[in-house]
Amino acid sequence: MAISKTKCLNCGEEKYTDRYFWKSHSEIFTLNKRLPVCKECFRARFLLLNGCYNGELVKALKHICFNFDVYFDEKLAKELADKKNKDELIDEYMKIINRNSKYKGKTSLDNLLKEIYTGNNNDKNIVINDEIKLKWGRGFDDYEYKILERKYKEYKEYYEPESLTERKLFEEICIIELEKDKSREKGDMKAFNDLSKLVSSKMQDAEIKPSQKKKAGDSQDDTFGMKMMIYEKNQPVKDRLKEYEDVDGFEAYVNKHMKKPLAVALGLATGKYSINDGDKDIKFKDDVRDILEGNKNED
Repeated sequence: MAISKTKCLNCGEEKYTDRYFWKSHSEIFTLNKRLPVCKECFRARFLLLNGCYNGELVKALKHICFNFDVYFDEKLAKELADKKNKDELIDEYMKIINRNSKYKGKTSLDNLLKEIYTGNNNDKNIVINDEIKLKWGRGFDDYEYKILERKYKEYKEYYEPESLTERKLFEEICIIELEKDKSREKGDMKAFNDLSKLVSSKMQDAEIKPSQKKKAGDSQDDTFGMKMMIYEKNQPVKDRLKEYEDVDGFEAYVNKHMKKPLAVALGLATGKYSINDGDKDIKFKDDVRDILEGNKNED
C-alpha cells in the first residue's frame, strides 16, 4: 500500500500526508480531511499573526483557527499560553484538538453559533468578574459562567427563592444542567442520563418539579391572598372607587343611629331626629364637621 503524499499549497512541497499535515473536520477540506498547508507553514503563519498582535498568543491563535476553520477553545488557548512558548503553542493546541473526543467534528462554525446564541440571550450584559467566579467556583470558562448566570436568573425570576438553602439548591441545579449539556455535546449519553436524574432529584429537594407546582399562585392550596400577591407585586392594588365605599351601609348606619344622636346630646350638632325624616334634620356644627371631614380625608 502506497503512502499518500500531499502538496502544500503554501511552500509547494510534497510531504507525507499523515505526518506533515494536520487533520481537519471542516467541510471545505473533505477531499483528504487535512489542512491545505503543511505543519511547518501553518506554524509560520501563526508566528506571523502573533507578531501582528504584538505577542498576544490567544488572539493570534483565534485568528488562525478562524482562517482554517479550526475550532477555537478560549479556555484551552489561555492554559497553553501560560505554559508554552510561541513556537510550541500551535503544535500542542492542534494535537489536543485532533485527539480529544470532545472536539470531534467541531469547526469554527461552532464558535460562531455559540456567539450568536450568547448574543440572543443578552449575555453581553453579564460581566464576568471575581464575584461571579467566587459564586460558581473555578473550572469554567467565561462562556460557561454566562450560561450559569443566565440559568440562575431564569430560576430566580420564576421561583423567587428566599432562603440561602433555596438559592444554593438552584445554583447546584444550574451547574448540573451545564455538565449535562456538556455530556450531550461529547456524546456521553450515560453521563447525560445520570445527570438528568440528578437534576430531577435536586428539583424535588427544591420542590420545583412540575408535579409540585411551587410557583406562587400555581398550587391549589394557595390562599386567595397568595394568588393576589402575583398581581400586587407587578402592579399595586388601586385605591377603592367612590361607588365602592360603604357598600354594606355600615357607615350610614353608624352616622344615623350613633354619631348624630350623640352629637345632638353633647351639643355638637343641631336639629332633631324624627320618625319620618330620620337624621336628615341633624347638622353637625361647622368645627365638628371640619374635624370629621379632615379625619376622613386623612384615612
